[in-house]
Amino acid sequence: MSPELMLLAPRGNSLKRVEASTGCRVFIRGKGLIKDPDKEESLRGRLGYEHLSDPLHVLIGAEFPANIIGVRLKQAKEIVEELRKPVDETHDFYKKQQLRELIY
Repeated sequence: MSPELMLLAPRGNSLKRVEASTGCRVFIRGKGLIKDPDKEESLRGRLGYEHLSDPLHVLIGAEFPANIIGVRLKQAKEIVEELRKPVDETHDFYKKQQLRELIY
């Protein structure tokens, strides 16, 4: 699974935590986002789905006053980059936390 899609699983909780801690919005966009390749192909190029022609990527956005927006975006970017790093599964805190959330 791509690092971008790892951010989504399970139930988007990793993304929700990033958003809650930074106040920024985090979106996963690009080719491969939709599980059904036929559905993705039918949506590609339609209004609102233009991103499906791009490689899979993370988009971070926010609306804050000019004096704090840079700090918040940087904070969100650092958290997302940390979540995207490949980690040995035996030491993967985030994956263990995601699995725990699925059980409870």
